[in-house]
Parts: sequence; structure tokens; C-alpha cells
Amino acid sequence: MRQLMSNGIVERIKSVKDHILSSLETLKSGQEDIRSRQADLRSQIDVLNAQMHDLAREAKTIEQQHHEQIFGELVPASDRFSYPDGLEDYRRSNPEVALLQYLRSYLPSPNAIDIGANVGDVSAMLLSAGYRVFAFEPMPETFERLRERFEQVQSGFKSFPIAVGAKDGVTSFYALEVPDQELSKTMEPDLSVYSTTVKHAVPEGMNYSEPIDVTVRSLKSLHGSGELPADISILKIDTEGGDLEVIRGMGTAKYAVIVSEFWDAEHYFSNGEFGLMQDTVAHLRARGYNWHIVIYRPAGTAYVEPRFYCNLDQSVRGSWGNAIFFRDYDVFKEALKWCSSMLRANSSFRI
Repeated sequence: MRQLMSNGIVERIKSVKDHILSSLETLKSGQEDIRSRQADLRSQIDVLNAQMHDLAREAKTIEQQHHEQIFGELVPASDRFSYPDGLEDYRRSNPEVALLQYLRSYLPSPNAIDIGANVGDVSAMLLSAGYRVFAFEPMPETFERLRERFEQVQSGFKSFPIAVGAKDGVTSFYALEVPDQELSKTMEPDLSVYSTTVKHAVPEGMNYSEPIDVTVRSLKSLHGSGELPADISILKIDTEGGDLEVIRGMGTAKYAVIVSEFWDAEHYFSNGEFGLMQDTVAHLRARGYNWHIVIYRPAGTAYVEPRFYCNLDQSVRGSWGNAIFFRDYDVFKEALKWCSSMLRANSSFRI
């Protein structure tokens, strides 16, 4: 009896062992099949990646051709106003200006203010779109160039040889000097565009000239005296670090669109203190400008076409650019439509 039971147990163990071995063989075969399928899938993924790369390169070429065609047709080269050299490159490098031209059809008034007008490149583009421009440039030599450029314009342009700030008075005005030849190659050829009432941070190799005294007025004062009309649609500010002071001097004015330059905290002109977008966003949101578009240039000396994003109060590390603020959602929507068609969005979600 014991022998029979022992034999039965041995048979059962053997049967279980055979079943386990058979299962292991099946698993081994399945694993080999899985590995084979994985290899096939990896091969297919490689082919798809290559195809996607080719499609992306083709789409980029088509997008660039579309971009160049649109910018080339925005304003005819035979326009009666004096435009900057390399017009298409200027439009491509300064899409904010082309956006303002586009928005003319959606704004109630043709009046625009150009603060920090320099020699009038932005003013010329605004005039071509049908705006009436009030331009401010405090540097005497630069103002004379601005005045002479538009002296043949019979109507629609008025220039002021003064700075604009938070309150009326007299302030110091500085030109930027760049004796470092290598560093100067990364700057605009005409250094007058960097002149400012704000002695902001500068990197080694740059320095400020001796200041001159210039008259400064607030927008509130200029409206109050009748030198500026009440119905202004566009306020464009480019004061190299003093934009928020201009905004603080607005009084109760409610412009449809405000364009303000910014520097990220890591930009060498900011040093974490000057031209910060967060401060401007907070101030203008409190004034009812609930929407804005940021058009920025990524950090680095190599040229990269400007990109955009919306309604964040943070700037891309090391970047600089302009934030365009809106009181009216419908105008913001039209601006966003234009940007989505003409510019690349910041799709990385990395600020």
C-alpha cells in the first residue's frame, strides 16, 4: 500500500514538473516572439520618425515661404513714406509693428503715440497704415533726424523734442557707448536706439556718455494741455528701461493698445532690476488691460525669428521683446489670430 502511494506521489510530481517545463518553453517562445515584434515596431518607429522629420522640414520651408510672401506684401515698396533699409528684414525682425498695422482696421481712432521714436522707423510704418502719429524723441541730434525725415508730411505727423515719464520736470538723458569692437558687432549699428533716461545695467565693454538735461512730460500733462488728443488708440513705448514710468504717468487715459518693451531678469540690460515684464503686467492689469501678447527674441547672439505667447507675466530666460496689452477682448482676439498665422508660438512651455 505504501509503495503504491509513493509511486502515485512520484507520478504527480513528475506530471507537475512536466507541466512547469512545458509552460517555461511556452513562455520562452512567447518572449522570443515579443522580442521579434518589438524589433519590428522599433524599425517601424524609425521609419515614421524619418518621415516626420522630412515632413517637418518641408512644413518649415512652406511656412518660411508663406511668411516671406505675407511680409513682402504688407506695404508696397513704392509707398510715399521713407522706410528703413531692408524693408522685408525690418518687418520680419519687428513683427510688433506689422501687427499694429494690421490692427488699424479694428481700432476706433487713427491716433497713435510713438514714445522713444528715435529716427522714426516705427512712425513710418504706422503712418503707412493710416495712423496719425505723435512722436517723442528727446535726444537733440536724433530728434533733428526725425523731424527732417517727415518734414514733407503735410498732416498726420507731429513730433516733440522731449522725454515722457511719470511727471513733468527735467531729467538726465544718456547715450550708450560701446568701445569694445567685438561687443559692438552684436548691437544695432546706430547706437542712438539705446539712448535712455534710465541708467540701467550694462555689461563690461559698454558705458554711458555724460548726461544731458532734457525736458520730461507726463502723458496726463500732455492730454491736459491739449497737446495730445483724448482719443488715442495706440501707445507704443520704447524708452530702454523707462517704460513703466511712462505708464505711471498716464493718468486716467484708456488707450486701446499699449506696447511696452521688456528685458528678462537674465538679460544684460536688466540684471534682475530693470525692464521687468512682471511689473508692467501687474500695473496694467490693475488698469483693466486683462489680455496681453508677448513677442520675444530668444537669448543668444545668433538671429532667431521672434516668437510669441499669451497672458503669462513671466519672460523667457535671457530674452527681450515687447508685450502688447489690450483692454478689449475682440481686439486681443484679432491680434492673436494674426500672431498665430504669422509667428511661431512658444510651444515648449519652458519659461
